[in-house]
Amino acid sequence: MDQNPFDTPQPVKPSAGPTVEYLHDGSGRAYVKQIGWVAVLLILHAIALILFSIFVLGMSYFYANIDTIIPASEHAEMEKAFPTEMRTMTSGIMLAAGGVALVVAIFSLIAGILNFGYRARGFGIATLFLGISIVLTCYCSFTGLPISIYGLIIYFNPASKEAFRLRKTGLTKEEVLAQFTH
Repeated sequence: MDQNPFDTPQPVKPSAGPTVEYLHDGSGRAYVKQIGWVAVLLILHAIALILFSIFVLGMSYFYANIDTIIPASEHAEMEKAFPTEMRTMTSGIMLAAGGVALVVAIFSLIAGILNFGYRARGFGIATLFLGISIVLTCYCSFTGLPISIYGLIIYFNPASKEAFRLRKTGLTKEEVLAQFTH
């Protein structure tokens, strides 16, 4: 032992190695290539959410206006089976669920398009977290949750982070991908 453990500690000198967070050794290529798959899944999920929101918003309109749709002779029977307060509440819940699904769909579509070109990583991550919230509608829980988990694993990988950073510097998508070959 050449240093006395009771001496005043000496500052550690920084190493002369690279100072970047990610070293381009080719190991992250698989993650970087999967960014495109996450983007495609975001776009497909957005399309499914748009279809869902159209259906739910249509049902909301139907429940709000059911009195005008059914014949007047059946109003008393319908009021007994499905009271006005319940129709109003059901219509409101469907309106809220459809509206939230439509907003998430729009964000997912934009994020998917941007992320396909290795742009807007933060927006993509925020959209993936927002996609987890859509599980509350139950319709998209089988797609939204797995896509969000998979996407977050890919986007939080250091190689993916570096790919988005390189794209910001002005490199094309192909040039960014070429940086991860060895």
